[in-house]
Parts: sequence; structure tokens; C-alpha cells
Amino acid sequence: MQPHESSALTRIEDKLDSIADKVSTLVAKEEALEKTVSKQEADLSTLKAAHNKALGILTFLTFPGVALTLWMGIQLYAKK
Repeated sequence: MQPHESSALTRIEDKLDSIADKVSTLVAKEEALEKTVSKQEADLSTLKAAHNKALGILTFLTFPGVALTLWMGIQLYAKK
């Protein structure tokens, strides 16, 4: 091989190595992002469950207050 061809091959090999390094870095970043997304989805699921439970409790606790208000309204209307 000619020296010119050898240096051209070396440059190509260097570029390929650089591309391989970038690809492996991107793959590692993608895996980290997938783990983060998975964790966030699990957290979101937990938050949704807690939200639904809180709404159920609030609905249960609010009902007596609404019933009492209606009853008092009926009593006041009946007095008039």
C-alpha cells in the first residue's frame, strides 16, 4: 500500500471508532432515559392511585356536610 492510502485508511478507521464511541454513548443515554421513564410511569401510577383514594375519602367526608346543609335548608323553609 502507498503511504497515502495507509493514512486515508487510518483516518477512516479513526472516524469509525469515533462514530462507534458516539453510538455507544447514545445507547447508554437511551437506556438511562428508559429507566427514568419507567420510574416516572410507576410514580405517576402511584400518584393516580393516591389521588383516586383521596377523592373517595373526600366524597365520603363531604356527604354528611351536604346532607346536613340540605336538612337545615329544609328546616328553615318549613319554619317560614
